[in-house]
Amino acid sequence: MDPPGQSILRISQQARVPHVSECGGHARCTTCRVRILDGLANVSPRTNAERAIAEARGWDPFTRLACQTSVHGEVIVERIIRSAADAARIRAEEANTQPGRELMLAILFCDLRNFTPLMERHLPHDVLHLLNRHFEAVGEPILNNNGYIDMYVGDALVAHYGLDRAPAERACVDAVRSALLMIESLEDLNRRVLTEFGVSLEMGIGVHFGSAIVGPIGHSSRRQLTAIGDSVNVASRIEAATKTLGATLLVSDEVMEHVRPLVRSPRSFLTELKGKSGQVRLHEVTGFVSQDPVMLVQSTFAHVAGDGAHFGKRFYEILFSIAPEMRALFTTTPTELQERMFVEMIWLAVRSLSRLEALTAALVDLGARHAAYGIQEAHFAVNKRALIETLREALGSRMTPEAEAAWSETHDVISAAMLRGMRSARSL
Repeated sequence: MDPPGQSILRISQQARVPHVSECGGHARCTTCRVRILDGLANVSPRTNAERAIAEARGWDPFTRLACQTSVHGEVIVERIIRSAADAARIRAEEANTQPGRELMLAILFCDLRNFTPLMERHLPHDVLHLLNRHFEAVGEPILNNNGYIDMYVGDALVAHYGLDRAPAERACVDAVRSALLMIESLEDLNRRVLTEFGVSLEMGIGVHFGSAIVGPIGHSSRRQLTAIGDSVNVASRIEAATKTLGATLLVSDEVMEHVRPLVRSPRSFLTELKGKSGQVRLHEVTGFVSQDPVMLVQSTFAHVAGDGAHFGKRFYEILFSIAPEMRALFTTTPTELQERMFVEMIWLAVRSLSRLEALTAALVDLGARHAAYGIQEAHFAVNKRALIETLREALGSRMTPEAEAAWSETHDVISAAMLRGMRSARSL
């Protein structure tokens, strides 16, 4: 056990246990929260900052902020955030602490086509299996781009962007990027399920931007954050129009207003939407005008994330082959743990690319800790070279010059924040 009086977050970090803390451990988020499984008497009382958060969210005594909770004896804790879905749920919970309110949201509606005949041809458990694989494939891009999956309705899903009051342009770009990555993900999934089940899944996606009432809805014992309003219905109608207009992704004029300079839109349609009076203009979107770095990094990472253990192992093999002297910096951490920590750090960055500013404090803090580990500024260039070489090996032809440039830019942005932390720590 580390010396008494240190926070749970600091103990995790010193032991090099992966522990998310988006605000850098300053009680300005809840991503570091833990559940005390044993030893509640051996932790400090809540600080004023933690008490305000806990009371607003109705936490029980066992749910604590790791950054605000110090220990003076043996405790057993469980980290709560472990996946992209966990992070999205936490962000949704932040919004769920407020009563119903009106927000401007980008609303994405996705539906599988011709699913009823597929259900009739396959056994129920096979259908459930296919649906879950589909939702896993298309859900990841939503969660990676600040989206919140509101509900599943049969083979359809509804997602919202802007619950964090993001600017309209970011919410719309996040929604469109998600949709394009969802299309890629379904194509990759189809290569597998076509062989396994003899089927190829198709979907339509509609995106609209408008006002909605957001708040917790349902029985008092089981409420869920959701959005209601005409804008949600419009997104559903736009998706339905993809079938008759022969497009996979259609967006409304309201979305196009915020993404027009960025996207390719080969066709526009003046059409009527079912249940709506008058005509509306819809736009087919097939990609970005120029390569979107966030999309490139997320798309390529999706192909290596499935075997993260191998990726982490190869990274350190390549790193130590380039700079054998760096091996001495990692002797105090078990190899498998170090590899897992590296992959989880990449995972967190990839899933936060469109809002990296929110991670700046955590990255600065991470840099300060790396200074204590003996990491030097020159090591960042070596790390970048090893990362790029590992990605080239793992991705093959998918590691295009554009993708490599996107990864290089991402590494530089992360490194710049960490270097600030290192320099600050060494100046003290």
